[in-house]
Amino acid sequence: MTLHIIERVLLVESDLEIAQQAADALETHGFVVTQAHDIGTAGVAIRRDTPDLIVVASDMAQEPGTAICRRIKGVYPDLPVVMLVPVGSEEARQEAKEAGADACLGKPFQGPQLASLIQQFAHQRTSPAASPAPPERIHFQCHACGKRMRARPSQRGRLMRCPDCGASLQIPMSG
Repeated sequence: MTLHIIERVLLVESDLEIAQQAADALETHGFVVTQAHDIGTAGVAIRRDTPDLIVVASDMAQEPGTAICRRIKGVYPDLPVVMLVPVGSEEARQEAKEAGADACLGKPFQGPQLASLIQQFAHQRTSPAASPAPPERIHFQCHACGKRMRARPSQRGRLMRCPDCGASLQIPMSG
């Protein structure tokens, strides 16, 4: 059986504090997280480097999360989407499912809950085949703030910004 590895997560959340808390929790569980705080930034992130899974808050500031989910599923129907919905709101869960969300998590939540849901989601998406080797990663640090980061070998030489301090970085050619 091949396990569909979920490693790269795009987190679409307009509340910066919640987004950072969720990103920190996911990163401690080994996920590579890209944050987007609106649909425009999310679209750019998806086109630049399609994630393995997207987490979208239902209560986005500029556009409802369900509309964002519909847009994503319209272009990437097989890309898993987890919606963050208000705790106890069956209506919000139903709307998320109708928009194409593959799973929902009540908000507020604890970071480990989100990581666990994503890991369970990866285990549910198995298919028969030979097990692939784990993907190679380039490990490096931000020269300005010291944040540890990882990138895929295909990203060598690309420019990026540190998610913590905003410093401009080039992904090393080796490492």
